[in-house]
Amino acid sequence: MESVATSAKLITMLCIHFICSAISIPVLVFTAVKVKKFALLHKNTRSILLVYIFSLAVHSLSRVILYANTLIRFLLPRQSGCDALPSLIGCFFMRLPLNCSMFMVASSTFMIAVERSLSTAKLSNYEENRRIGPILVILQIAFVGCLVYVLYFNTVFSERVIYYCLATTVGSPWFTYVPFSILILLQISAVVILYALKNINKKIATSLREHPDLRARYNVDENLRTITIVFPFCAATCLFTSCFFSLLICVIALNASMDYPTLFTLIDGSLLLPEFALILPLIIDRMTKIVAEKKQVAFQRHITTTVDCVGSSYFSTLSYAWNDPKDENRTSLKHPAGSKVSTSRKS
Repeated sequence: MESVATSAKLITMLCIHFICSAISIPVLVFTAVKVKKFALLHKNTRSILLVYIFSLAVHSLSRVILYANTLIRFLLPRQSGCDALPSLIGCFFMRLPLNCSMFMVASSTFMIAVERSLSTAKLSNYEENRRIGPILVILQIAFVGCLVYVLYFNTVFSERVIYYCLATTVGSPWFTYVPFSILILLQISAVVILYALKNINKKIATSLREHPDLRARYNVDENLRTITIVFPFCAATCLFTSCFFSLLICVIALNASMDYPTLFTLIDGSLLLPEFALILPLIIDRMTKIVAEKKQVAFQRHITTTVDCVGSSYFSTLSYAWNDPKDENRTSLKHPAGSKVSTSRKS
């Protein structure tokens, strides 16, 4: 135990993650307030995104509490290494919100993909739908509860000594592999679905130019706008959490060949969600600016086209007004709007 409590790499990792987690909490609160007022996203998408941000905040807060407790045990004076041993039941209750929030973050991207799929399937009447978001959040919580149950269902709280604050099912490692593998597949599926939905909505937008439907056109534009904003952070979440889950599966499989300080450093050090939480506002702001710039360019193009048409009509009419009345050969003038204007005049 003394080698764990005095490990420089383990203590360094704990300090870095403690600082990043503490800083990320106010950043996430600010981001949540901003997203709540975000008119560019449908209310259902905003509901899932707010749950995502709230889960990140809970995860960061849980790590602040866990790592503060661990650092205090490691750094305070002690008579022997046994004084730094953690309590299993205490670790369980500190790890439970950390893992639950981590699973909520990892599954939120898939829920966003499902919500956008429903929006694409119901283009004509999705605009006023406000129930899908809360329903998907409830299903997400139930799903995460099942995964957490598999992870912890056989945890033993007595007659066990642990050297680091970890608490999972005792026995077959498959009870740990299964939840993590499912979340990896969901993350990858979410990115693929969102990418496919973007292409599908582009094709629908093209077809609606020939057969206009204002309600469907609005929903398609909203789909494209929303996917453009959420896709980068969904992809980033997939990268961060999938790499961690994959590494954790490998670490658990090879743990017998590692010393404890290295094992614990890899398990907690590879989960970079607090660091990701620090760059999340930058990703959202960047994609929001890109969407706003595209809308501005499209609006300017529309205004320019409209002004050109009006100007052409004005100058054609002015030219007609100044035509020589004696010029009887020019009997008509094609108006830009498609109607013919008679040019013959009586003397």
